[in-house]
This record gives sequence, C-alpha cells and structure tokens, in this order.
Amino acid sequence: MNKKKICIFVSKIQGGGAEKSAVNVANYIAEKGYDIDLISVKGNQKISILNKKINFISLNSSRLIFSLPKLLKYISKKNSKNFYLVPFLNGTNVISIFLKIIFNKFNLICTIHNPVSSHYKYTTLKDKIIILLLFLFKSIPDKYITCSYFIKKELINKYKFNPKNIKHVYNPLDFLEMKSKSLNQNIKIKKLKKKNKLIISIGRLSYQKNFNSLILKLKNILHVNNIIFIILGTGEDYTELKNLIKLNKLSKKVFLLGYKSNPFNYLKKSDLFILNSRWEGLGSVLIESLFLKIPVVCNKCPGGIEEIFDNKNKYSIFNFENKKRFEKTILDLIYKKNKSKFMFNPGFLKKFDIKRASNEYLKFILK
Repeated sequence: MNKKKICIFVSKIQGGGAEKSAVNVANYIAEKGYDIDLISVKGNQKISILNKKINFISLNSSRLIFSLPKLLKYISKKNSKNFYLVPFLNGTNVISIFLKIIFNKFNLICTIHNPVSSHYKYTTLKDKIIILLLFLFKSIPDKYITCSYFIKKELINKYKFNPKNIKHVYNPLDFLEMKSKSLNQNIKIKKLKKKNKLIISIGRLSYQKNFNSLILKLKNILHVNNIIFIILGTGEDYTELKNLIKLNKLSKKVFLLGYKSNPFNYLKKSDLFILNSRWEGLGSVLIESLFLKIPVVCNKCPGGIEEIFDNKNKYSIFNFENKKRFEKTILDLIYKKNKSKFMFNPGFLKKFDIKRASNEYLKFILK
C-alpha cells in the first residue's frame, strides 16, 4: 500500500458527470494500491458502485454546511504533506478551502466542472456567493483540475488563475460498463418504439439544461411525425415542464421518465440524442451517446462540447435558434437521410477512456 493518502470529497456519489467522474477516479486510484477515502455529504448512497478497497465515509448531512464539524474532525487527523484532498464541484471546493486555511499542511486539489461566466450569470444567489468565495480565495488550493480546456482557458485568461497550477483532464468514462448495460432489456422503450422513432435527452431538470425551450422547439416535429421524445432526469423544473407538456397537447409525445441508474439501455434504443444546454462543462452524455453510435445534435453553447468532436463532426453542433436547420437536421438524422454527415470516428473517444483519464487525474494530484 502506498504511504500517500488520497480523499475524494463529493456531495453525493450518484448524479451527473462530475459525480460519475469522482467515482471513476476513486475506483482507479484504489486499484492502483493507494489508501483512499471517499467522503459523501449525503447518506443512503448506493455504494455497490465503489471499489471494495475504498473506505467510504458518509457524513449523513442534509446540507453541506452541516457536515463541517465532522469534516473538521476528519481533517485534523489526516493533516499532513502525504494527504491529498480532492473535492468535486464548487460547494465542496469552498468548504475544502476553508479547511485548508485552518489546517495548512495537507494538499488541496480543487476541480471545476462548469464554465464560470455562464454559471455565475444564471445561477442562484447562493451559488453566486460560492463562486465569489472560490475566486476570493483562489490562491489557497495547491492545484486545480478542469473537465475541459475551455474552462482552464477561461480561468487563466479571464480570472487570472495561475496557469502553472491548472490542468484540464477530461471526464473518465467506463466504456465497457456502458456497453454491458446498454444490452439490458428495456420493455418501456420497446413499447414506445413499436410505431415511433425516439428522441432522447438526459440531464437535471434545471435552467441550465433548458428543457422548456427544447420541448417548444420540438413541438412541430412531434405533432406531425411518429416521433416520441423522452427525458431522463429529475430536478426543480419538473412541475413546470409537466404543465408545459399538457398545455401544448404533447402528453402522448413527451415523457418525463425520471432518474435512471442505467440510462444506457435507453440511449442504445434511441434514434437521436439531443442536448439543449445553456452551458456545459464538457457534456459526458454526448460522449456516451457517440460511443453507443447514437447520432447527436447539440446547441452551440459555452463550455467544452466542441472538444468532444473532431473537425468532421461539427455538423452536430449549431445554434438551435436557427429553426429551419434545427428541424431539418433532426429529421435527416432520424430518418437516415444524411447519415454520411454523421460518420463519427470512435477512436477519437480514447481521451475519455476511464484508465487514461483517471491516470491523468492521479498523476496531477500527486505531482
């Protein structure tokens, strides 16, 4: 066992791209023989997704701030030059910076998963304060890891972060797991696809993911074609979206199916994946769709989306406000009228492979 101790710190172990990355990195580090803890603020987590060599610590707190006493106790025992704390997302970053100010010895490597300007502009007052605190104390962490080059460049050029302390590492994705789970039978999808083509989108039902606008943009296509649109995810916009669907007489066309622990057997059976985010750190679900050979279209927005694609596939990224192009592209891809424009090279996805990306995380953490 390596003498160095690493701790991954998250609010929860199940969720979006950041949480998946945290789990994948932790599992890889455990396999490499390092002594590793994974701390989760939330309780009742599905720990079967974790490597058995990981020491899982649940703080069982309803809110991040309430976990502070337990974190203080934990860090006071671990505080040394051989201890590395790696928080994921801004809330855990700020709490970890506070701990670093009190206990100076340990190494702190913060991770940034959203384009800062866009996130700050549209987020809640609470999250704005968190971002401001992160910037106010930006010199406290020893290093930063961003999930895309776009975010790294933004931090350096716009917010004057030290370029020597920042590295962009793409989200590590387990392609073997995706392939295996995508083969699981899905009776729900089988029923929906009997007489219909299927469009899918996945993400938190929130302002960032912009599902309200997407439903309205798809309205005409759905009404005049045998096409179903399903959304996987939960969030604060659920009631609003439900009312929007009813108001536009789309109850038999648009389905909110909630969070799925295995979204891959939904993706695999879909004819098109669509992303309408206002901003994205990277867009892991795009990579998952591409790996499963599902055509994708995505709204051109701030973040690392364009880093996923090679130059031949920029066809998939455009401004969705161009209604004519939006509708034509979707119908072309669904009905294979323009399949030649979607000849994606799977070799381009190697940079997201779980071993390659996780190893980059580990090397930079310990550097």
